[in-house]
Amino acid sequence: MHTHFLTIFILQDGQENTNDNISEDSRCRVIGTVRNSQGKKHVMAFKLTPVTSQEEIKGHALEIEYAKLKIRQLKDKENSAIGMHTLSNSLVSGNNFSSGSGGGGNSTFSNPKHEAVFKMIAGCMREEGISKEEIQTSLKSRIGPGDLNDALYFLSGEGHIYSTIDEDHFKTTDS
Repeated sequence: MHTHFLTIFILQDGQENTNDNISEDSRCRVIGTVRNSQGKKHVMAFKLTPVTSQEEIKGHALEIEYAKLKIRQLKDKENSAIGMHTLSNSLVSGNNFSSGSGGGGNSTFSNPKHEAVFKMIAGCMREEGISKEEIQTSLKSRIGPGDLNDALYFLSGEGHIYSTIDEDHFKTTDS
């Protein structure tokens, strides 16, 4: 079981207050999102509720184990998908590509660099998506940083991708 210290501030009507429902050294359930900002992880909590039963604690421990197994399964699936498709020269050889990566149907881009970046993002099965750094590392022999930024800007502007945990992690909208 993981425990962490929290500093809690609640903004209500522009007023900053501390939470009266959660006392010090008590267990609580936090509902929110994890974001990365300047290399640090932060939780934006939308709801805090006290944990009142041992069943809830045991259920949470099972949720954690399930999440670990699911992450391992997705990583194995992602690694096998990447192993089956060579992402180096074949993605950026100058041809137009089509990608059937889900419910959105086939996507064809006139710019092969846009297509290569889109395929890298679509191939990532992780919940947080793929990082800009990972894309750059994988495609560095064919796509420079400026072209990568242009491709990400285009794909985002056209609604093909979105940022996830921070401005440098992306997923496709049809994943």
